[in-house]
Amino acid sequence: MKKSLVLLMIAASLLFTSCYSVFSGGTGGRVVDAESTSSPKKGIADVDVYAYSDEETRNKDFSSWNGGRFSPASTGYVKTVSDTDGSFTLSKIYWKNNKPAFGKDADSSRIFLLFYHENYGLVKGDTVIVSDSLTTNIYQELTAVRKSTDLQIRLVDVGTGLETNRTLTVKVAVPQNNGRDKVFEQTITGIGTISVNYPRNTTPLAKITYEMSGTKTWKACFNNDQTDKYKFKDDSTMEVTLSGSSITVECYGKSTRITVPDVKGTTTNPGTKVTLSATYSGNTIDCGEAFSNQQALGSSGTLVNSFRFENSGRYWTDETYDTADASISLEFTPSKTVIVKNTSGEVSVSL
Repeated sequence: MKKSLVLLMIAASLLFTSCYSVFSGGTGGRVVDAESTSSPKKGIADVDVYAYSDEETRNKDFSSWNGGRFSPASTGYVKTVSDTDGSFTLSKIYWKNNKPAFGKDADSSRIFLLFYHENYGLVKGDTVIVSDSLTTNIYQELTAVRKSTDLQIRLVDVGTGLETNRTLTVKVAVPQNNGRDKVFEQTITGIGTISVNYPRNTTPLAKITYEMSGTKTWKACFNNDQTDKYKFKDDSTMEVTLSGSSITVECYGKSTRITVPDVKGTTTNPGTKVTLSATYSGNTIDCGEAFSNQQALGSSGTLVNSFRFENSGRYWTDETYDTADASISLEFTPSKTVIVKNTSGEVSVSL
């Protein structure tokens, strides 16, 4: 009987001591660049913040990181991502305790943190939170392990000297410490900025490629190089050394689609039949015919015999010309020949 009573008391004691309470609380704060010279320091956006209630689990995940993209091996964490100013909030973190600081009503707990960003690596941290409250007192400074450079890419048409209105896919291949290139890609029309990053204390030589997807009506070329002048390039690659926080890079090209311009003109007589053909490198495009009509010219009211050719959609492809822009021969009947550039816009003639 005594033995049974003793066993019952032991069981009751184990049952009592194994009981625990579950609590939850929140935390938050701000992640900043340790080397920032502004006041307050510049916040870091897009930092992955992991909160663990168990230190050993946090440490195992930290030790498993191989220097690449961090992905926790465990599931025992709560995660959030910092905003553009570096601020973050973790609203619900759970823990259990069989000896709460304030009984079953309230408790506090030490929480173990990991901060990850591609440019700042993986860093440990910790804080104390109180149940049923949000403690936003975390201030974490991170020191960059990578540098970044903003490449302002200008896609310049050598025929006009201006940025092209074509849309190109631009890729920047940047060497990394593992011997491989990291490729940054963006679609750019005329001008755009690509932010690239690379290991700290290196000055890598990046390779930039730029070309249109699908039908290519604009291709890379030289920019009045002493040897190659304005010839098309065999490839669209150029190189730039990454140094400093910002670099402007001009990538040159020109049209492979030779467009027939719109033409307006005047004749000596109304009703004159005018025909037009455009030729380039032995290619001929028939632009049809037009008849002159008598019209009043501007506010002066002077009568003129005018005609017009709308050549929208008339073009041919040429990937061999080695000048900045292509010359087009416009041949009219009544007899007249006008040489124009494919970049000159609308043409005016008098027959």
